[in-house]
Amino acid sequence: MIENGVCEREALKEKCYAAGMTDAEADYVFHPWGGTIRELAEQGKICYVAQEKKILRLCPPFEPVDFDAALLEIARRYFTHYGPATIKDAAYFLGMPQKIIKEKMARLPLRALEAENKTYYYIPKPESSTPDIPRCVFLAGFDPLMLGYEKQESLFLPPEHLRGIFNLAGIVMPALLYNGRVVGKWKKTKNKLLVTLFESLSSADKKHISDAAERLWGKVQVDYS
Repeated sequence: MIENGVCEREALKEKCYAAGMTDAEADYVFHPWGGTIRELAEQGKICYVAQEKKILRLCPPFEPVDFDAALLEIARRYFTHYGPATIKDAAYFLGMPQKIIKEKMARLPLRALEAENKTYYYIPKPESSTPDIPRCVFLAGFDPLMLGYEKQESLFLPPEHLRGIFNLAGIVMPALLYNGRVVGKWKKTKNKLLVTLFESLSSADKKHISDAAERLWGKVQVDYS
């Protein structure tokens, strides 16, 4: 069905029901945390299009590689694009023991730096490929910047704000990154934006946030709590 242009998750579900799928089967196939959609994705057959709507597409053809080579390549990409990062960060992100991470790191052209009594590793990139970080960034829910590092030691998320972003139900809330650190979370409904601050900010800081919201979404009413 995806190959024939039926790509939206809900449209696929309707087609499956029309073909005789039962509720029990649908609960598995379209399970929000896995099911058949996840299995097909893990096999490299389908993937989501990079946009807000849940649109699926067929994956382009690829040549599978063995597990060791794949893990080495993922580690290379991690330290290139997420570094500087600690060994514990990489183990958290890759879901692997630190011993295995260290083995892969020994085969990579890593550089190290010391900060706050910790060692951070990275693979250098050309300076021209590293853009400046905006002063205000509205991170998405489950944003890679929150998931890419061990959450209790993140450089971006102060430990006292951890539960404001990572709640006990397993949800990672949309975070407000300001001057390189999480200072709150946000929720947008239509043309209204609610910003829940975790710490006090000046009127000038709030104006910067409101201006950033307007640049991103156009005219929007920003409320602070």
